[in-house]
Amino acid sequence: MASRYERYQYIYGNTVREVEEPVLEPKRKEQPEERRQPKKKRVVKSNPRVREFNAAFTMTLTVAVAALVIICAAYLQGQHQLSEQIQSISSKRTELTTLISENNSKRANLEKSVDYDSIKEYAQETLGMSVPGEESTIYYEGASSDYVRQYEDIPATD
Repeated sequence: MASRYERYQYIYGNTVREVEEPVLEPKRKEQPEERRQPKKKRVVKSNPRVREFNAAFTMTLTVAVAALVIICAAYLQGQHQLSEQIQSISSKRTELTTLISENNSKRANLEKSVDYDSIKEYAQETLGMSVPGEESTIYYEGASSDYVRQYEDIPATD
C-alpha cells in the first residue's frame, strides 16, 4: 500500500521530486502472553447528587405521571363517547329505514284502497258534475302582457 506521502506527491508541484526513502519504525518485540498485563479499566465515579432522588425530581416525576394518567383517562373517555355516538347513529339509521319502509307500504295500501271510478260515478250522479268537453272551453283576446289579472268576469262568446 502506498504511503500518504506517495499518494499526495503530485499536489505539490509539477516537477519531478527526488525519491526519498521512507523511514520505517522499528517493530516492537512481542511479549509472551503470560507477561502481558490486562489493561486497567478506568472507572468514573459518578456524582453522588446524580444518584439521589431529591424532592424536586420526585415531585416533577409525580406531576408528569399524574398528567399522563389524566390525559390517558380523557382520551379513553372520548373514545367511549365516540363509540356510543356511533352506535346511536347506527340505531337511528335503522329506525329511519324501518319507518320509511312502513310509510311506503301504508301509502301503497292507501292508494290501493281509493277507487277513482266510484269517485267519478258519485260526482256525476249525486253532485251533477260532468266531464268538461271541447264546448266548455272559452277563448278571448286579452292584453299583450305575459300574465293576466282578472278584475271582471270573462266575456261570453257569440
